[in-house]
Amino acid sequence: MDELVVSPQTLAIEKVKTQEEIIEEISVVEDTYTKYLDRLSPKQKQRSIMAVNSMRNGLYAIAPLVCGGPGKCIFISRCPIPEFDEETGESEMGSLKNYPIGRGCLLEKFLIQQKTIEYIQYLNINPANPIEMAIANDLALIDLYKYRAVSILSTGDKDGTGQDFMRTDIVGFNEETGEAAKMTKTHPALEVIDRLEKRRDIYIDKLNESRKAKVELAIKLGQGRENSKVLEEVTKLRAAISEIASGRITEIRSDEPELLLDGAE
Repeated sequence: MDELVVSPQTLAIEKVKTQEEIIEEISVVEDTYTKYLDRLSPKQKQRSIMAVNSMRNGLYAIAPLVCGGPGKCIFISRCPIPEFDEETGESEMGSLKNYPIGRGCLLEKFLIQQKTIEYIQYLNINPANPIEMAIANDLALIDLYKYRAVSILSTGDKDGTGQDFMRTDIVGFNEETGEAAKMTKTHPALEVIDRLEKRRDIYIDKLNESRKAKVELAIKLGQGRENSKVLEEVTKLRAAISEIASGRITEIRSDEPELLLDGAE
């Protein structure tokens, strides 16, 4: 009888895990973490569960700046919590209890949540599609970062520069006079805005490619008529993104119930 010869390629194929096996392996909680969870109080366990669930819903759970209170925030002039006296032109910070110290910034949290909702509704994102949802989250994140950069240019950074789009830095000292040598250059916030817009184009192209691939596959399978809506979405996608980014949207039209920030209908 001939000896059975098993090639390395055959062994490699046999070792490939199924999707179910991989998911089961990832889902296993290590014993060390199980013991750690057992030591937590009921309140700590509940907070842990809520934190994990909120992160599953998107980047808006962790993207906002952590509130450090009015004494530490460089964006305090944009904060809606302080009271502004129109007669004196001064702001009353009020009690620290009014601020979500140690938690996500109130303004940024609502901003990124609303932007995510707009992208999901206006671009007809499929919530069950992790690729499209990731793109919607990243587009909303770009809007959040752009908001910060624009805020710096309008109010000034921590050194009070940027309103004229320029920043002056000390690059050295004159050995004879001791005077500081300074260099003025374009403020980094402008460069950040430019990079963010380029990144937005990349994500738009990714979503376009994903939907075009879906249409091409449907055509090959003879389902072209049923996917005419997808074709229409692809042609209107870039214009839709542009409207959201520029803030020109006044109404979001959708057949679905209106989504509010608190999840109510």
